[in-house]
Amino acid sequence: MNAMEFWQQSEGEWFSHRTSHDIAQQQSDSEKAMLAVTLVEPNPVDLATIYQTHGISEQPASVKELNVATYGDVRSQGDLPKGSLTLLILPDTEAGLSGRLLGADVSSTFTLGADGVLEIIGDRGDLQVEERIWFESPNLRLRTSSVAKQGTLLVASFFSEIRRVQTLPKS
Repeated sequence: MNAMEFWQQSEGEWFSHRTSHDIAQQQSDSEKAMLAVTLVEPNPVDLATIYQTHGISEQPASVKELNVATYGDVRSQGDLPKGSLTLLILPDTEAGLSGRLLGADVSSTFTLGADGVLEIIGDRGDLQVEERIWFESPNLRLRTSSVAKQGTLLVASFFSEIRRVQTLPKS
């Protein structure tokens, strides 16, 4: 499997349960939400803007646009959008095991290990973010995330995500 196949396997609607621990405050919390993950051909205008923002002059051979929408806590009334993220996936090589994830204000690198774990590392201002994503089965995805500042861990999170599967009505 390469990274693009990994992202294709991630497409769909997911029920996400997150548990986070704020190290400095010594507080934990949890949240349940829905994620909608889509992989599409990038819009040429958006592509040009992101390339210009990140100083890319030569278009990589294989580029996809990853869209992730998060819908509010499932305990609340309604499924109001909570946030969304659009990233370009730019594999470094034809094998597609590593590359860059780029957005309007996001620049990260990714590596897909032989163990099937996708590791994403990026900086947001003075924060360092590391995320690891893997599949326990086709419909169960797990993630860990850590946020650090100047080498000091601030927040650690664990996510379990279950794919929403449509069932056909019984005849």
